[in-house]
Amino acid sequence: MSTIIVGIDLGMTFTGVAYALYRRGYPPPGSYESLIDVPLPDNIKYWPGREDEVKYKAVTAVSIPSESSQRSKSPTWGFLCETKQGIGSVRHRNFKLLLDEGFHADVVSDAERRGLKPPPSYNAVKNAYRIYLRGLYSHILQYLSAEFEKDEDRYGVKLKINFAQHRVIYSFSVATTWGPTSSTISTFKQLIDEAGFGSITNHSYRIGLTEAEAAAVTTMMDPSFRVVDEGPDSAYQFQKNDVLITVDLGGGTSDATMLRLTDGIFGGDKYPRYKMEQLCTVDGIPYGSTNIDRKIQSLVKNRLASIPKDATSWKPRSDIEDLIILLKEDFGEPNIMLLPTLILDAIQPVALEGTRDVDPYACLTFDNAGIRRGQMEISKEDIALIFDKIIHKIIDLLENQWKSKPVRTKNCYLSLTGGLSSSKYVRKKLVEHFSERQIRVLCPEEPALAVCRGLVIDMIHQLRGQGSLITRRSRCSYGIIYRERFNKMKHEGQPVKYDEVVKRAFAVNRIRWLVEENQLIPDNTDIEHHVSRYIPARSNEVDWKEWIVAHSGKGDRPDYYLERTGVSYVGNLDVNFKLEMKHVNNEKAVKKKILLDFRNLGKRVWKISYVVGLKVGPADLSMELWYDGEVKNTNDLQMDWREVDEEDLRDLELADGHHHHTVADLP
Repeated sequence: MSTIIVGIDLGMTFTGVAYALYRRGYPPPGSYESLIDVPLPDNIKYWPGREDEVKYKAVTAVSIPSESSQRSKSPTWGFLCETKQGIGSVRHRNFKLLLDEGFHADVVSDAERRGLKPPPSYNAVKNAYRIYLRGLYSHILQYLSAEFEKDEDRYGVKLKINFAQHRVIYSFSVATTWGPTSSTISTFKQLIDEAGFGSITNHSYRIGLTEAEAAAVTTMMDPSFRVVDEGPDSAYQFQKNDVLITVDLGGGTSDATMLRLTDGIFGGDKYPRYKMEQLCTVDGIPYGSTNIDRKIQSLVKNRLASIPKDATSWKPRSDIEDLIILLKEDFGEPNIMLLPTLILDAIQPVALEGTRDVDPYACLTFDNAGIRRGQMEISKEDIALIFDKIIHKIIDLLENQWKSKPVRTKNCYLSLTGGLSSSKYVRKKLVEHFSERQIRVLCPEEPALAVCRGLVIDMIHQLRGQGSLITRRSRCSYGIIYRERFNKMKHEGQPVKYDEVVKRAFAVNRIRWLVEENQLIPDNTDIEHHVSRYIPARSNEVDWKEWIVAHSGKGDRPDYYLERTGVSYVGNLDVNFKLEMKHVNNEKAVKKKILLDFRNLGKRVWKISYVVGLKVGPADLSMELWYDGEVKNTNDLQMDWREVDEEDLRDLELADGHHHHTVADLP
């Protein structure tokens, strides 16, 4: 069955959506996509509020009606915030990173310390996400329903697909700064659920790659990538063992990853394309284009504040924020850098009666603010200084990737994606910095679309059996909670609990670490954690939880869990079994199945063994319960009970479970 894949990159400033149809024999022979055996994604180009204008991304914004207009208006999203529907409403932008509760708390504290306006409350941030995701989901359904019901697609193939009834997978990217030890991704999934994604039969969603990983996938597949400063015909050809460093320069974050091209070549001799292995964990910093916007806005605001208080003939331009963004985007263009100074239309005259014959801009010159006839003169050095501070942070990020896994290779590439990579000034500075190492810098025609397109391409590879990244590095250590028989020398100062059933004390909240931070994990490989449980034979239904924790960063990993130890709770797997004895239909069988007294306490016990399967994803962790080699539903799993022997009794030092684990297929 064919599948429609939708990649969604919800960004700090703009959101992009890519899509493609995956099925055998598609795209048709003769196209570039058929040679590389992957259909290159298309993008949603029209959005509510800009229906007559091609826009490859929608602005990430919501407008919520004020209390006085709530009855007559509804919340709006995207470009609709700039229409009449958004007038008189409270507009929220740049709320993406605030979904991280820790980051939100830091921003609130910083605002209080500096006497600045605080950000929206955390509940308001989640509400902004709800509004935006619901609007986005509704538009995707409407737009793609129309696209796939067309008579012909871009290849001239007749599709006539009913989108609502077809198999659809939505793949979302996540910021690298949303660490796997935080609850942010779980909250994001909940909001995706509430918006309706996956609510239609045969439709599902999943968290895909991080932004840097998705951008790397696009780098490998998109033929529009060119070497920066080597002209439109610059030639390069990837080879096995080449190293690719990808940095996605977005609105709110800069995310990087370093990979090696490895086996899995496809596309033939003319278009060789490779699978990739991750050399070090992805990393990110909360700095992007919006940091530059805010610094320029602050510079302009301080200049305006120096205008004498008694000057009442002016007011700031209503579109000054948009003009500042244009100034930022043009900085670095050759014709702009030839100018002696930069010009910003900062203020406009206040209309006064009886001044029709007077030049209204004649009185809009303020030397102390650097304004002449309403235009603010800004030195290129001032803007360069703002850019350079962010660029230095990006370089530090890339250098940390390089230092964490030094490699020797003939060919090394740096791929720039994300909106900020469109800046000629940013490209120039990065080329200058890395040219000494002969690292060639690549950039595509549409760098802002690399993430959403990469999500789609990678999902196609996954449907074929293996993702674009054949190995990845775990971003943190993962462990499982267990308890251990108390030993005064070993467990002094640790939490202890006395078990009345077995009349013993146990050190509780112990951690058995299953995955190491930066551990290399092959794609589609599960960490198998084998568990044996001992249950009183009188029970006919038992349930418990397997608790998973994580640790990331510097410092030694503790061997027991407390909030102050730097270990974070990730989640739990509910285990529930109903004991079915229908297959035991005679006394002889019963005597064989039930059996030993438990330490002479008269407590008959059952032993059950099962496997907790952990799958480490790009941004999160999934857990499954396995029994008899298959994934089982915990609500109807039938157990294979067996008699407890003397060796099992020795294992009961772990009382509520004997744990051991393996990592399948790891080198």
